[in-house]
Amino acid sequence: MRILFAIPTLKDGGAERVVSVWANELNAKGYDVSIMLFVKTKEDYPTDEGVKILAVTESQEEYKALSNFRKYGIVRRMLGEIKPNYVVSFLPAMQVWVMLGSLGMAFKRIETIRINPWKISITGKRGSSIWRLCYKTGYKILLQASDQAPFFTPKEQEKCVLIPNPISEVYTDHYKTGISETPVEFIAVGRIVPYKNHKMMIKAFGEVCRDFPNIRLRIFGAGKPEYVEEIQEFIAQERLEKQVFLAGRTMHIEDEYQSSDVYLMTSSHEGLPNALMEAMASRLICISTDCKTGIRDLIEDGVNGYLVPVGDEMALAQRIRLVLGMSKQEREQMAEAARTRIMTYCSKENSVEKLCELFE
Repeated sequence: MRILFAIPTLKDGGAERVVSVWANELNAKGYDVSIMLFVKTKEDYPTDEGVKILAVTESQEEYKALSNFRKYGIVRRMLGEIKPNYVVSFLPAMQVWVMLGSLGMAFKRIETIRINPWKISITGKRGSSIWRLCYKTGYKILLQASDQAPFFTPKEQEKCVLIPNPISEVYTDHYKTGISETPVEFIAVGRIVPYKNHKMMIKAFGEVCRDFPNIRLRIFGAGKPEYVEEIQEFIAQERLEKQVFLAGRTMHIEDEYQSSDVYLMTSSHEGLPNALMEAMASRLICISTDCKTGIRDLIEDGVNGYLVPVGDEMALAQRIRLVLGMSKQEREQMAEAARTRIMTYCSKENSVEKLCELFE
């Protein structure tokens, strides 16, 4: 059985990590697994020796220089050489090229949705229509969150299969075993982009800092330099340089989770956020905006974490204060409930088993 995963790159991002995990697991089960990329980089997520990696070009610059006709030709040739039984396509650009490049070929396309589908930005009416055609003509549609289903037509929903992101074994094996006497260390993880709404997070955190000056927030992630600078200036504007820190990227975020107490996420929209999953698996108290999609699949408010309305900085500040006032035992119970949820719902075994059921 030949399985091909198709995704623009294997660098960064939740979808990219999921592809690497699924590819390695299927390879271990004896499947013939390949991954097709637009560009291969030195920072790609690791894959096992038996997983074949094929790239359209060797660099981002080279890829951008290709004409659409040339891209089509390369993608179609690669599909013809691999002759997969199934192709699992990720992210709009790759989904469209695989659909177009596979015309007349016999394999089955499994399409995925990796973020809030209502928020996907595709230039022009034609581009959006072609992308939607991927789902109309695909064999199956993989959802990562239950509240993504209403985006699709009733006929498309009949093809939908829910498979949550698998949690990495890093967080299965490494997690925070002890709970601090007092929660002091706050952490946020994710790209520094507008929809993550770090300004809301910083403002709410600053409000709490007035009464709890010893707490601090470290924000891990990268973004466009000009926007990162804007966030740094906002921290200065709020006079929080001694409490809030932009920590950049790290290759070992699991260590940072273990040295933290509370995880904050203030996104206006998500898909199924891996960073939130990782924080919950690491036994942190997690406070997140109640945004679409996937958050309510993970957090039951007041049981294994807390939810606040999107954009409501005062509600976030109130929740932070609530956590600071919780007893150690209360935080211990919530942290354990968070880890239990992820270890069951997002287990690698559960995820891969559901994926294998799609392959006849």
